[in-house]
Amino acid sequence: MTRCGGIALLFFLFVGRAFADDLSRTKSDSPVTKLEQIRAIQQGLEWIRNHQGEDGGWCSINYAPLRPGAGVTARMLALLAELPLDDRKRLAEQYQRGVRFLLRKFRPGNSAGLLLKDVDYPLYAAAYFLSAQSQVEGERTFDLKPELVHFLQKQQRLPQNGWPADRMDVGGWSPWMESPGDVSGQPPANVSVTCAVLTALQQAGGLTDDVKSGAARFLKRCEAPVAGSSRERGMAFTPWPDSPFNKGGTVTSATGDIQPLAYHSATTDGLRIRKILAAPGEETLPEDVLRTWLQMPRARLVGDPEREGEREPLQSALFFYDAAAFGGLWQERTREEKSENALVVDRARLLMVLVRSQREDGSWMNPLPWFFEDDPFIATPLALSALIRLQSP
Repeated sequence: MTRCGGIALLFFLFVGRAFADDLSRTKSDSPVTKLEQIRAIQQGLEWIRNHQGEDGGWCSINYAPLRPGAGVTARMLALLAELPLDDRKRLAEQYQRGVRFLLRKFRPGNSAGLLLKDVDYPLYAAAYFLSAQSQVEGERTFDLKPELVHFLQKQQRLPQNGWPADRMDVGGWSPWMESPGDVSGQPPANVSVTCAVLTALQQAGGLTDDVKSGAARFLKRCEAPVAGSSRERGMAFTPWPDSPFNKGGTVTSATGDIQPLAYHSATTDGLRIRKILAAPGEETLPEDVLRTWLQMPRARLVGDPEREGEREPLQSALFFYDAAAFGGLWQERTREEKSENALVVDRARLLMVLVRSQREDGSWMNPLPWFFEDDPFIATPLALSALIRLQSP
């Protein structure tokens, strides 16, 4: 056998068209109960347990670049590390098998601190692995902790790491290991990887002043206009204006410059980065910023890529990623005892869609195929992360 193994109406009216088509994916538009939420989480975790490979890894069933398993396995471990203690203990064997799988992929070594063997999406994989182990082990030293921290620090696009200071994406991280001297075909740094790496470094105690100042500069360059507004600002996925990875489209400024447009999931990641970089006691989500974010159209879960002759927005293919990112921001706001009414309404709507879009086998899938979420090994851990984070009172 291969490694993959088997792997209330008020709410609706308030949130508006952003979730309009979600109702076609659910059996009822009534809010879900706490019991329904817990049942969905347990069924999803059972699916995760049953689809771990014999070698301890999980891998994509649809996408060849993700079949080596390191990226998917690291994301699964990050999910398991988020679980309440009782659930984490129940799945401790699965977690440790996943750790052993990744320790065969990441080994102590070269000047970057690691030797990588058949690792797909190495920056995501390293960040999720470090994040998981830091949450489970706490302040204790664990295998590869210093090497993972050093590796992620050295992969930041900073002048001291060999990157030109005038690069538009200086200070961020991209999904891949890139040489500063080879500028051809390099994917730009983006807010998603940058958020994942900064989260992991914060949890591992690896945030230096240089890392934070570089990331703040990158985040500033990701600021972008919001469609239909001349004043409001959000975040683009990457500061490169013509990058196809920016899923909100572009706009031409009064001076003729092309600018990427901000969109919801990228802005959510940007707000989480702001929180990580903030000084103690600093307000990271002022009222105007919160209002702009809450008014942005969300990714929606739809049944058909074509709707009334118009192609669905690209960000709808990131529904589960957007849900998990929203859950992370919800979790942080409730820890600060700040849960604005609009945020509460969005949470209730999102919980309803997540619970009622679960498949009979316990997994989730996005019907849109553009960003891997049509693979249950990608969508399921994201959906579960969203549900777990949204349990915060």
